[in-house]
Amino acid sequence: MRTTRSEATRHRLLDEGLAILIDRGYNGTGLQELVDRAEVPKGSFYSYFSSKEAFGAEVVRHYSQESLDALNRALREAKGNARERLSEHYARQAERQQVAAFSKGCLVGNLAAEVAPRSDRFRTALAGSVERMRDRLAQEIEAGQEDGSIRADVPARVLADLLYNAWEGALLRMKVEQSLEPLEQVRELVVDGLLRG
Repeated sequence: MRTTRSEATRHRLLDEGLAILIDRGYNGTGLQELVDRAEVPKGSFYSYFSSKEAFGAEVVRHYSQESLDALNRALREAKGNARERLSEHYARQAERQQVAAFSKGCLVGNLAAEVAPRSDRFRTALAGSVERMRDRLAQEIEAGQEDGSIRADVPARVLADLLYNAWEGALLRMKVEQSLEPLEQVRELVVDGLLRG
């Protein structure tokens, strides 16, 4: 399937918007810088998005899909049982955060405090992202419960919530402390510890 010029421009705006939003947040993102980086005339922005808020919510959905695709790829490529695959995935995520000098975190977590309280549109996009990631983690945890590598005395969805919540909290501490230790604790104590079958 060929991508039209219009679709390519929209995708470029989303990619550039993601890069800016994850660095500077919603309030620090200016439309002029965005269209300059995407090489799109400012007036054309509104052909693709009705407002900055609509754009931001769409960036969240774009980020969510990219994150889900990356998780699926990582789990397919990882070796071992389901728990070992999850552990490897989180080890690689921690390495990426270290390479980024602990500055990126997760767009969903970054925007949740900044804009969710004021925008139903953002809150809906963020909640959808959390739900999709949690559901995918629950699928992998269910596979681990079936192969015996993950405990089966707690429902997979509950364990997925715990893992997601622990990781998001660890990303916040990582940024504050400029340290990999919170991420390593989640991998070692939650994935390799509490989840172990």
